[in-house]
Amino acid sequence: MRDDEGAFEDYSALFTPDSPQLRDFRTSMEGVADDGHADRAGPSGVLEVTHLDSMLPSTSPDVAVFQVCAFTDYETYDVASGQSVSAEAVKVVSGAEAHRVNGVWLLHDFLDPDPNLVETLPSGTADPCELEG
Repeated sequence: MRDDEGAFEDYSALFTPDSPQLRDFRTSMEGVADDGHADRAGPSGVLEVTHLDSMLPSTSPDVAVFQVCAFTDYETYDVASGQSVSAEAVKVVSGAEAHRVNGVWLLHDFLDPDPNLVETLPSGTADPCELEG
């Protein structure tokens, strides 16, 4: 079984080195870990998935801007006891940006979503982004 640092390295390989999204994600996960908690997939079995909806205009051939539909179904649990602390599912429609780095497209950032496009759902909900596609 891989350790958490190895899993984070795999995840970080998807992003530009200066990605604010990656920095914020790591900070968030460290905060959860400092509390003695961790996240796991909720009853749907999908911890997090992001679907590309459509490409948007860009001002550079090395920058891609696109709309995404992201779905998260997670359960935060106490590492010591395994007991669930909280659980919810969230659907977010937002934008994202990727940069071409040495010929390879890497994610750079996800834009702050319009609050009207964030929907909290019961944990265990099927991926609504996938159902829309």
